[in-house]
Amino acid sequence: TLAPFQLVDTESEKGIKLGIGEGKNGIIYLDFNKAPHTLVGGSTGWGKSIFIKNLIVQLIENYPDVELELFDFKAGIELKDFENIKQIKSFVVKPHLAGSELERIYEEIESRFDLITNADCRDIFEFNSKTNNKLQYKFVILEEFTILLDIQKDISNILVKSLAISRATGIFFLFSSQRFDSKIIDSKIKANIDNRICFRTADGINSKLILDQTGAENLKNVGRGFISNGGELQEFQSFYVTKKDIESVTKKYFEAKNSEK
Repeated sequence: TLAPFQLVDTESEKGIKLGIGEGKNGIIYLDFNKAPHTLVGGSTGWGKSIFIKNLIVQLIENYPDVELELFDFKAGIELKDFENIKQIKSFVVKPHLAGSELERIYEEIESRFDLITNADCRDIFEFNSKTNNKLQYKFVILEEFTILLDIQKDISNILVKSLAISRATGIFFLFSSQRFDSKIIDSKIKANIDNRICFRTADGINSKLILDQTGAENLKNVGRGFISNGGELQEFQSFYVTKKDIESVTKKYFEAKNSEK
């Protein structure tokens, strides 16, 4: 059974925490303060994109000042509903244009890191609690990112460097793909990603590549997935977000962006 969409209020939490669906004992959360980066896998049609859309909707509703860098290598089809909201800093659909955008994001991570350490702070949380010049949280979402790695092998280096230091700076990465291949994904990228989300996979090998264990090949329902955080596995049903749900939340941010022009 699908879990009907609901907006989960997490705004009062320290850092960023989002409701992603329902588990055995209630709502399942992703806490980006504890684990900043996320890998989402699973075969086409089993709930990956709906999960990502839900995440973006929960994010902008709870943290309206968040910045989003969206990379959608399915020709922009999956994330198009968000393209024109005020939180979007970039919307990239062509893999060959991604390199320069990721370089820019890496430079921003470095400059934030310098700012935070020069202020004698450990991370963005401490920095923001001591200054009026607050840094905004930023999510970098790469939909079907293995397409990118196929085309531009050197992208791996930027991603590995980014993931290593971005945790402290409030810049979080989310990677999604329907096919994971140990030859394509640098093990150093995977080593820096604690949140693993997996929907139904074609076989146990794919499940193992994403979760480090089998099981996702046996999932029966669309939107049913496993979340692994530090090896601890929980089963959950992702919130089913429709186009109408997205529009009802994003509407005000379209208007805000248009009025800024």
